Amino acid sequence: MSNTSKTRVLSGYELFIQQGNKIKHNKGPTKPGKEPIKNESFTPVISIEGIVIEKKEGKSLPPTKEKYLRPIQFRQNLQGRRLINNTSYQTREGLILPKEITTLVDNKMYLPRHKKLARDYGVDWLLKLAELAKTKGKPSRWYAKVTGTKNWEQTEKMLIELFKKIDQMKDKLAGIGVSNNWIMYYVGASNKLSEATFNRCVELAKSRGVRKPPNLFAKSIKKSLTSLKTLSAQ
Repeated sequence: MSNTSKTRVLSGYELFIQQGNKIKHNKGPTKPGKEPIKNESFTPVISIEGIVIEKKEGKSLPPTKEKYLRPIQFRQNLQGRRLINNTSYQTREGLILPKEITTLVDNKMYLPRHKKLARDYGVDWLLKLAELAKTKGKPSRWYAKVTGTKNWEQTEKMLIELFKKIDQMKDKLAGIGVSNNWIMYYVGASNKLSEATFNRCVELAKSRGVRKPPNLFAKSIKKSLTSLKTLSAQ
């Protein structure tokens, strides 16, 4: 009887593990007439979650991750802003600012500055400032001040908070039928009245059987503001 040992046949799972080990050590499976597969060049896959966590923990990031993180941080910074839509003001010559804005710029040499603000933040930002400027004693002077380089950071925060209040007011008044032209008025009214008083006016306008909710709401707000003014004068 021969004592020659028989060659053990590897199972399918063992062959799979063996092949994986070869690839791992850059010794990929070969085919007749071809070189082994090499993994010298590859595109790094970066976990966004990991980057955010490392950033929060104050860990330093390698240059490669910083390269990918910069545009991510830029998009995150934009989340507090409104979506930029300047389609209505784009022409073949470029961005055209509406008259509501240009009439407030006394020195036309600064128009490029306002066009840049419009491109970076949206024309609606400057239009809102122009709207607010009309309520001031010297509109063009106030507009120039709030759009200046020194004051823009404070102006940006103010507008972000204002747009947030406007969006919240639109949600609160949904179903009443209030025109958007009156939203700023009601934002101002809500700042003067207590939250409970303002909400009572909203609930009254949304009650069943009300024929003209916008009119009833306007009367309720006006009455509440008048009462507040009377109490303040006493």
